[in-house]
Amino acid sequence: MEAVTRALHGRWSLHAPGGVLAARLTVAATPLRRMRGLLWRPVLRPGEALLLHPCSQVHTFGMRYVIDAVFCDAQLRVVAVHTLPPWRLSRTYRQARCCIEAPAGSASAAAVVEGCRLDLVEESG
Repeated sequence: MEAVTRALHGRWSLHAPGGVLAARLTVAATPLRRMRGLLWRPVLRPGEALLLHPCSQVHTFGMRYVIDAVFCDAQLRVVAVHTLPPWRLSRTYRQARCCIEAPAGSASAAAVVEGCRLDLVEESG
């Protein structure tokens, strides 16, 4: 079973080698939720992130703020990390199974680099 399918239910956070990438993780796993993504939503606050699953490419068309895009494989091993300004398209990562969209600077603050592994942690309460 893929690691990201665990996050479909319950409250989860996402931990990286250098700390917490997302204290509050929202999952977009249906076609409609993935299509909407962060469009028409307020700016992500520090500690928030959106996990798009399945996903191998993202865009920031129509967005007004910069995001970090962290592409991961089925075991949440990081395939690529990009900071995307508005009106950009990422390249396609065929090995990626999900993408985490977080506020700009979140990936570097949590020491997220290509090859590292992220961990889903279920929040109690």
